[in-house]
Amino acid sequence: MPRRNKSADARLGMPEREPPAKRAGLQNTRDFLRTGWRDAPPDGLAEEPKPRAWAVGLDRFTLAFTNAALDGEWTRLVAARTRALWLRSLLSATVYQALRHAADVAQFGPAPPPVVRTRLGLACGQVVLFALAYCDLLAPSQTAIAANAFGYGLVELALVVDRLRPRVAPGDWLHVTYGLAWFVVPKMSALQFFPAFIGSCAILAWWSLLSLATMPPPPRDAAMGVLGDAWRLVQKFAGMSAPPAGRAAAAAACEGVKCAQQTLRALENWDPAGSMAGRRTSWMDVTAGMALVVPVVVLFNVVAYSSEKSVKERFVLRSALAHEHRHDVRLSLLGDDATAMLQRVSDAVGPF
Repeated sequence: MPRRNKSADARLGMPEREPPAKRAGLQNTRDFLRTGWRDAPPDGLAEEPKPRAWAVGLDRFTLAFTNAALDGEWTRLVAARTRALWLRSLLSATVYQALRHAADVAQFGPAPPPVVRTRLGLACGQVVLFALAYCDLLAPSQTAIAANAFGYGLVELALVVDRLRPRVAPGDWLHVTYGLAWFVVPKMSALQFFPAFIGSCAILAWWSLLSLATMPPPPRDAAMGVLGDAWRLVQKFAGMSAPPAGRAAAAAACEGVKCAQQTLRALENWDPAGSMAGRRTSWMDVTAGMALVVPVVVLFNVVAYSSEKSVKERFVLRSALAHEHRHDVRLSLLGDDATAMLQRVSDAVGPF
């Protein structure tokens, strides 16, 4: 069976280097006599190598390299940066739970014990993940980072909406933009574009479902808070629940003069302040909230897409320079005093 000896260039999809003798062209008189004067370059100059093409495929949706080996090289290159960003986001998520609990107590009063236990569980979970990732017991893969961020976001948004009931105002939708900034925006998120895009759309859909669930008044024996409201909403749209019989009985009892008297009595006893205080989420609230949040989420994803695409383009160019000319090109940002950097360059290439 023939032995496969695939070079690193071929494995990454790059054109293999030509041997030095072939690049140099005609080297001596023997080559000249063998090839003939027609093939000789003028004035005995060496023949220049022909330019070679290297096509790199990049999926337009996922921004993943079509060459598996090149994609693996990219993953190994950004592994340290991904780990550092994830550790920072885990610490931020832990501190956020303490700050959010203090803000809820200041705005709404003491939190119910189940809410306190849930927030404590979220904070402890982030601390455990931080310890595992810091000790290299858990690899910072895109799957692990996305699963943790998505689960954390689902629980956190459910807690927020449960405290905001019965009304989710348009300004409350800004909670989503703050959370998705840590989920999508580069330099803040350890996720790459595609998992961040899928997760941000799912988080926005979850918040929209919770907001819509606060619109209808819950039954008197309702339990489970906002999660129960969301489940009843899903049952209603899926046709799994029958309309309450009490509503039909009330409509049948309200007939003629008696119904008019009940309506007038309700109007006389109506309290505008109490009505506004107990106001529920309306379609106008949901529409205004979506108008605030959806453009921002689209902008976040456009920035993430453009940033990752440009970074991968620079990665390909650096790989090509290292392959063809053995150059390692890096960009350094100079401060006001660039004396030290200029001195290092002068030592390397000589005085200017």
